[in-house]
Amino acid sequence: MPKHISAIVVVLILILGLASPVQAATPRSSWVENEIYQYNHPFASQLPQELATKMQKMTASPFAFYRGTDSIFYRDMQTLPSSGFVNSSTSAIWLEGDMHLQNLGGMRDGNDNNVFDTTDFDEGYLGPYVWDLRRMAVSILLAAKENGLSSSDAQDIVRNFLDAYLNKMSDFKGTNDELSYRLESSNTNGVVKDLIQNTSGKSRSSLLTKYTQLNNSNNRVFQTTSELQPVSSSTYSDIAGAMNSYIASISSSKRYNNSYYTLKDIRLKLGSGTGSLGKYRYYLLIEGPSSATDDDRILEMKQEGSSAVAIAVPGLLPTSVYGNQEGARVAIAIKAMLSNTDPLVGYTTVSSIPFMLHEKSPYQVDFDYTLLTTKSKFMDAMGYAGKVVAKNHAISDKDYDAAIAHHIINNVTAGLWRIAGIANNGSEQLSWSVILKILHLQPKNVGSIFNSSQDPTHWNYWQREALIYTSGILDNLSGDLVAPRCFTVTQPSANILWLWLEDIQGSPGTTWDLERFGVAARHLGYLQGSYVMARSLPSESWLSRDWHRVWVSNIDFYKPHTRDL
Repeated sequence: MPKHISAIVVVLILILGLASPVQAATPRSSWVENEIYQYNHPFASQLPQELATKMQKMTASPFAFYRGTDSIFYRDMQTLPSSGFVNSSTSAIWLEGDMHLQNLGGMRDGNDNNVFDTTDFDEGYLGPYVWDLRRMAVSILLAAKENGLSSSDAQDIVRNFLDAYLNKMSDFKGTNDELSYRLESSNTNGVVKDLIQNTSGKSRSSLLTKYTQLNNSNNRVFQTTSELQPVSSSTYSDIAGAMNSYIASISSSKRYNNSYYTLKDIRLKLGSGTGSLGKYRYYLLIEGPSSATDDDRILEMKQEGSSAVAIAVPGLLPTSVYGNQEGARVAIAIKAMLSNTDPLVGYTTVSSIPFMLHEKSPYQVDFDYTLLTTKSKFMDAMGYAGKVVAKNHAISDKDYDAAIAHHIINNVTAGLWRIAGIANNGSEQLSWSVILKILHLQPKNVGSIFNSSQDPTHWNYWQREALIYTSGILDNLSGDLVAPRCFTVTQPSANILWLWLEDIQGSPGTTWDLERFGVAARHLGYLQGSYVMARSLPSESWLSRDWHRVWVSNIDFYKPHTRDL
């Protein structure tokens, strides 16, 4: 790790355009340098001084370096073997995406509860739940070493974090308790309790005093400092013009009167964060609930790019699900993993750049891991961290309705989504919807009987469903039985396929009565009989043969009962 930090000066020169990088060499250090360059160089033209600040911050410690290199983490996730603790139901859940110690903190939620929770979701995306745990575990090891703790103590702290996560997930199983679960000063102690109590001592007036002032006309405006810089008139106009789109992105149930969002001033914010340095970040001063100057609100407007998690699983969360707007992705992730969310969370686009907006909260207190100077303090705090991550993951399952409720058992299926919109046909507006089914070749999970395969003769060949739709076989079924139309099949990456299917309205099989099952059985029997009497079976090599016999022979419960039919 120190070698990587010392190389940052070289990388900085490359990023700012003073040289061109060479192809990544075999040694890890050269590969890391190239990865930092490739990930950061696209932002060199917009805020080069912020990239310089990022590189400087990353030299402070291995932990700081880790904060700024989430892309490297997910490059590594691409190559690591699949976890034996992940199955088809847990391989594509909502992740925070950049889970480390300093993305936790004290905050006041949308119902005015002072809590310990997750504070950043810029990398929110779908993926195996263990990736959030791994990323947090590494940050714990690095921070513990920085604080002078032994390696064995650091490993004990990681185990405590994981135990707390697993125990809390077990508590949530079969309940909706995660929706109301909170870590407050009443059920915490130590550094975390102190953090929450510090949150309750914050005030809006202190935040406004820190960043704003009253001008000669008694109007509140931003101060101008080294970290708060005025924007050009064209930038001001562009942001002001994007406010209506931002307001429209907020759910109508949480939207205030338009006067609440009246824009009063704008500043470019410099020097915040680590990983996001180099991207645009603005502070927007808006009117708030009244025309008085003491209840104005500050919005933080952050430029968003593709999630680093997508490096490891490209296409697992289709961009069409969030309207190809990365700010919308972050807003969705926040709502998926937090309850009582900030009512000002939204998104907009300025000069083709996607942004996420939320309130710059007066009540947020950053988590200071340097206070964890003993093993017992660290153990307590990371126990609470494990519960927070468990709560995030539990909330984001069926309680969040962006995806169709679908319990995935087969490893081939990575996700099932309904995508809807409005089409303009002259003066007429037409509603439309399609079903997007995502298939993927998942690394083998030793604990699953539904592993996907790339062998076309295997009973669970991962491309079979896509091939049956594109082959034309389903176009000529006999009788009244028809398949949903498949509009197209696309392949965003080597091991992922997207099936764009007709949205069929009807009653799910779980609600059918016996008579309805009888109707389905007659249709299926007629179809099967047509092949016996008048038609030849399709001969494509990828079609499954002896499917039931092969399937049950792989399941221990059925093996004693298997017989030829």
